[in-house]
Amino acid sequence: MNQKTLLAAGVLIIVLLVAGGFLLVNRTENNNQAPSPQTPVQTVSSPTPAEETATPTPEATKQKEAMVTLSKNGFSPKTVTVKTGDKVFWKNESGETATVNSAPHPIHTTYPKLNLGNFEDGETLELIFTDPGTYNYHNHLNASQTGSVVVE
Repeated sequence: MNQKTLLAAGVLIIVLLVAGGFLLVNRTENNNQAPSPQTPVQTVSSPTPAEETATPTPEATKQKEAMVTLSKNGFSPKTVTVKTGDKVFWKNESGETATVNSAPHPIHTTYPKLNLGNFEDGETLELIFTDPGTYNYHNHLNASQTGSVVVE
């Protein structure tokens, strides 16, 4: 072989080795990243001046709760109404793995805090709703099972 051919082959081998090294390093870095948590973020708001000076009654400070049960027939009740700061529980009694995810299916973008993920039969998920509004959700594994939470 002549010198030009050997030089071209050498340069090609070096380029391939460098590119392979970059791919290996990038793949190793991506595998070492921790998965992002699916735990909902809950916000805490500062009290207004009127709230700071008022003495709350025990009834006013008590957090209310609502329970939604998932069976093979879907979520029941289909709609629950709660106050801001109340907690909603979802209990899986469907006999299968299920999810609670915000609408719309399949992208779950309307209220990301409501993307609670998988829960097995017998397990319970919960979320404190801090923002007023109507929040639709579904079982991602059976998108015909839907429900909503109305927060006043």
